[in-house]
Amino acid sequence: MVLVKIAGQGTVMKKALTRLIDWAALPYSLILLLKNPAISGMAKLKAGLIFSALLLYLLSPADLIPDIAPFLGWLDDVAAIGVAMMVAERAIPEINVRELEQKARNDVKHVLFLALAVAAAMIVITLFTLGLLIYLAIKFW
Repeated sequence: MVLVKIAGQGTVMKKALTRLIDWAALPYSLILLLKNPAISGMAKLKAGLIFSALLLYLLSPADLIPDIAPFLGWLDDVAAIGVAMMVAERAIPEINVRELEQKARNDVKHVLFLALAVAAAMIVITLFTLGLLIYLAIKFW
């Protein structure tokens, strides 16, 4: 058997994983901002309003692009997260949003890898159980 490595396959997977981590880290960085005791009440209020508006838009059935369209419907949600972070950077200039994003990326990366490991283990266990059931069904039929 000859194994052929597809050029750039690792790069594509790495880009997709990085985008997933960035997408999940952006709202989490706003949560970190809300939990930080060194931040003023007015900055927390602004961050809370931005985060609430973002959640309302993400959970709202009224979107710019309907979520019924696979993958295409999520583009406006991803764009909304980016817009929320830009608004947070401009509305709260005294806060280093990029630093919070980096901490959030590190936290999300660990959780994401753990979630992927658990999902992979569940798939392996499910396939093993399914194979065992098929084997037993054939053997005792």
